[in-house]
Amino acid sequence: MLILTRTDVERVLTMSMAIEGCRRAYVAVSQKQATVPERHAVHVPECDGDMLVMSGYLPGFPSLGLKVVSTFTGNRQFNLPSTQGAIILLDPRTGTPEVLMDGSLITAVRTGAGSGMATALLAREDADSVAILGTGGMAWDQYQAMRTVRPVRRAYVWNRTRERAVEFADRLARAHPEVAVEVTDTPDDAVAHSLLVCAATASPEPVVHGAVLQQGAHVNLTGAHRPEWREIDSAGVLRAQVRSVDSLTSGVRPGDYSMPIHAGEIRLEQIEEIGAIATDPGKGRRSADAITLFKSVGLAAQDLAVAVQVREAARAAGLGIEVDL
Repeated sequence: MLILTRTDVERVLTMSMAIEGCRRAYVAVSQKQATVPERHAVHVPECDGDMLVMSGYLPGFPSLGLKVVSTFTGNRQFNLPSTQGAIILLDPRTGTPEVLMDGSLITAVRTGAGSGMATALLAREDADSVAILGTGGMAWDQYQAMRTVRPVRRAYVWNRTRERAVEFADRLARAHPEVAVEVTDTPDDAVAHSLLVCAATASPEPVVHGAVLQQGAHVNLTGAHRPEWREIDSAGVLRAQVRSVDSLTSGVRPGDYSMPIHAGEIRLEQIEEIGAIATDPGKGRRSADAITLFKSVGLAAQDLAVAVQVREAARAAGLGIEVDL
C-alpha cells in the first residue's frame, strides 16, 4: 500500500487540477455514471462533532474507495483543525487496498474546487469582488478557487471572531498584494460589496441575506450541513434565478433549501444539479443581473476523483512510502 502524507498531497495537488476533477465527478453523478451511496454520519454531542463516512465508485476514472472525515467545532482549543480526514483507495479490479492518503487537504481543496467549478459556470465573467464569510479551514481554498476562475481584485472578509478575520486578511494580503483586502464588521457589509460570495461557516443562522445581495451576484454555500442550519435566508433563495446543488439526493437536506421547500416557497424541481448545468449551459446564467446560487455538502465522487489525480501525480513524482499490510 502507498502511504501519502499531507505534505505529499500538497506537493502535487493544484486548484486547477481539483476543479477539473470536480467537473468530471459532478457530471458523472448527474448522468448516473457513479455509485455514490448516501454518506453515513455519526454525531458526537458531547463535543459538538460529526464523523462522516463517504464511499463510492467511479467507473470512468476508475476509482473505488472511501473517506472518513470528522468535523469537531471545538478543536481550536486543542490547536487542531476542525475538519480532519483520511482517504483510502482500493484497486477497482480486485478490491485490494491500494493507497492511504491524508484527506484533510483534499477535503478543503475539493470543496473550494467545487465552488470554483460552479463559479466558472454561473458567475459573471467580470466578477472581480469576493466576500469570504468564515475564515476556518475551508476559507483559503474557497478564495483560491475564486481567483483561479475569475479576475478577483477586491476581497471582503468577515468572521464571527474579528481577530481571526484580521489574521486571514493579513495572510491573503501578503500572498496576493495586488488584491485590495478589507475586514468588515458584518457579513452584510461583505456581501453588499461583492459579485462573488463564499460562505463556509459553522453558523446555524443565515449569514447571507437576500436583501443585500447585488444584482448579478453568485453565491457559494459550503458550511451548513444539518436540516436546522442554513447560511442563506429564504429571501436570498427566492431572489436567485438559478438554484443549483452538487447532488439532489443530499444537497437539499440542509436548511438552505429544505426550509424554503418545506415552507412551500420553492419546489424541488426548481433546483438543478451542477453536473447537469455543466452539460447544458442553457440551464445556467441567463443575464448579467441574474443572481445564481450553488449549495454543496460534498460528495465522495469529488474525493475519489481528486484522490486518483493525486495518486497518479505522486507516483510520477516518486512520493510516498510503500508498506506491506
